[in-house]
Amino acid sequence: MTVKDSDQKGSPQACLFVAHVSTDTTEDSLREHFSPYGDILSIKTLKDRASRPYAFVQFSEVEDAEDALEKANGSFLENRKLRVEKARVNRTLFIAKLSKKTSNNDVREMAEEFGEVESVSIIKNHQTNMSKGCGFVKFVHREDAQDAFVELKAKQKNLVVEWATSTNDPDLLGVDKCNIFVGGLNPQLIGEEILAEKFGAHGEIESSTLVNRFANDEEDIKGTQRSAFAFIRYKEESAASSAIENENGIDWLDRRIRVQYCESQEMKNKRRANKYYQSYQGNSNMYYPSAIPNQPMMMMGVPWTPYGAPMYPGAGMETIPSYPYMMYPPWGYGRPEGEYVYEPSVEMEGEAMNFPYPNMAGPVAW
Repeated sequence: MTVKDSDQKGSPQACLFVAHVSTDTTEDSLREHFSPYGDILSIKTLKDRASRPYAFVQFSEVEDAEDALEKANGSFLENRKLRVEKARVNRTLFIAKLSKKTSNNDVREMAEEFGEVESVSIIKNHQTNMSKGCGFVKFVHREDAQDAFVELKAKQKNLVVEWATSTNDPDLLGVDKCNIFVGGLNPQLIGEEILAEKFGAHGEIESSTLVNRFANDEEDIKGTQRSAFAFIRYKEESAASSAIENENGIDWLDRRIRVQYCESQEMKNKRRANKYYQSYQGNSNMYYPSAIPNQPMMMMGVPWTPYGAPMYPGAGMETIPSYPYMMYPPWGYGRPEGEYVYEPSVEMEGEAMNFPYPNMAGPVAW
């Protein structure tokens, strides 16, 4: 791997993933190919386990990256048709073995020594509101996250510091990052105005829906505490992140409320497809039109792979690289050394998603 670094930090939204690169392609030829679209801060070239090259191109400006994405995708370089997509730049660290008394502000203060922090999320027990001793720190820039990763692992031996992965990072768990769920609201005291006043402090609200079926019911009917809930959509992702960071688990209107991201529509569709898929498994009477043994089912001309089903050689189809993520390369591409993944469970409740403490049985290397 060869890297050309720049002192200037590039925006994650200005980073492109380039696949189908020739083995003869150099960084200089990539720079020459993409430089007409704008100033390039850095280029990283890597190879997967099968020695297939791919690259990340970091532009200085988001507009230039978008122009390159539109015009360079499908272009030819050294007789190879390039596939160009937006890269997902990993800027999030997972930190465990924190003190149960550590707050979001404590973690933010520790992380800001390395650069600007976008968000901090301490994972809590929803019943007790006690910290589980772990959380996520998302930096504005990848370079700052790298510095924090190296320094914290070297100097904070009491902490577990790893890169967040596609299985434990809220950014990649199929959430709508502008839309939040607010649960546990007091049905006798909550109203549209007080809800808007409370959560409008974090940013401009695009829309909100309050669901309160028990406004006129007596408290604790048959020993069950009734609750209302709401969905709030912000215009900016940062507002939703701020609301979750500051309001989740607090006591408000005599109730402990729960604030978290909503599940995205795409994830809902995948989950429903998987539900139906699971219900059909083992049913020998099911008829699959045009089904061929050891071949994938086809839906609208493409292989049907329900959420949770593996895509790998030997499963009846060739591996199709997924959406690229910086330092989470598409399936089949090599994983950088020194990063590990955990395998946490993911709970789902209604429209909302939780991010429980990851399984700490041990790290699994890339």
